[in-house]
Amino acid sequence: MKQCISDVISDALRRELKDGRFKANEVLPSVESLCQRFAVGRFAVRSALHKLRDEGFVTVTKHVGVVATGKAGHDWKGHVAFVHSSTMCSYHPQKLAVQLARSFESHGYAMHPVFLEANTDERIDVTPLVRHIHNGLSFAVVYSEFYKVTKALDAADVPYVVVDGFSRSYPNALAVVKYDMTECYAELIGALKSRRASDVLEFDFERRVDRTFKNMMFEAGINVRRELCRLNNEGPHALSDVRTIGHHAVARFLSGRTPRARLPDVIMFDDDYLASGGIVAIMEAGLRIPDDIRVVTWGNSGNEICLGRPLACIKYDPVASASAISDYVLAVLEGKRPAPPSVRPRFIPGESL
Repeated sequence: MKQCISDVISDALRRELKDGRFKANEVLPSVESLCQRFAVGRFAVRSALHKLRDEGFVTVTKHVGVVATGKAGHDWKGHVAFVHSSTMCSYHPQKLAVQLARSFESHGYAMHPVFLEANTDERIDVTPLVRHIHNGLSFAVVYSEFYKVTKALDAADVPYVVVDGFSRSYPNALAVVKYDMTECYAELIGALKSRRASDVLEFDFERRVDRTFKNMMFEAGINVRRELCRLNNEGPHALSDVRTIGHHAVARFLSGRTPRARLPDVIMFDDDYLASGGIVAIMEAGLRIPDDIRVVTWGNSGNEICLGRPLACIKYDPVASASAISDYVLAVLEGKRPAPPSVRPRFIPGESL
């Protein structure tokens, strides 16, 4: 069978990398130079370089080019993908990917971040994931709520875990990484009670409701209302877009109030970037934090400076999350049957921020 031209190019470059033609951290010739050398188009060269990147021979860095890693692809015990969608633009999944890469690579496994451009299950393009599957994938960590992702992994019989999902939605996942929020909820309820707060308004992206949180708040006599912040489904989102969404959602809520309507005791934000935009809208309305209204945010990074003086912050720790996930995945790859991983976020009172 005639060999594909991109495979011919990748085979030639692979031999040179193995023979030491390019040292570690050395930049390979440009795409244009390789096109001239092999007398082919840019698509064939880029396909060959992507294959070498997936095998761990090279890395592709913006404004730098293709760089030799100095590590032969056969040195890896296997390949793990971290699948992340373009809607998940917050700090936590990005930091989680970095921490997972360090952990897997220290144990001899190459990790490949696979970022998928889409906002709905119908629009998502799983081609980058399929390419990794074809190149040989040992495992996948899925930080995405799209069924087309898990369907592609199921079809290829690639084992995977889902981060922060529902086990009943992903029956073929080996595990679903749960964020155990019980302790945080209990501490939050204690903080709300100490300030005699009985009415909470929550701004959130997710349509699903955390039943544990709702039941605990109900039993404590605290009323929780939700305002759903809508994302534009036409394209990927930057963090600045999330701030804008938070600003518009809070401004819309405040503008719809009648002059004599009572403000909620606490406004809660599901994301710190969402909160940073919402805080601006609160201040633009002439309200003060915490004199007129208090704030609670589910935080991912050090954005407290833009949150005014929040009542509390619940933080996801990417280091702890990566440790729990990588320990589980590595145990599975070694043929063990570990218990499903669980991660506990931290509750931080406003006075400690």
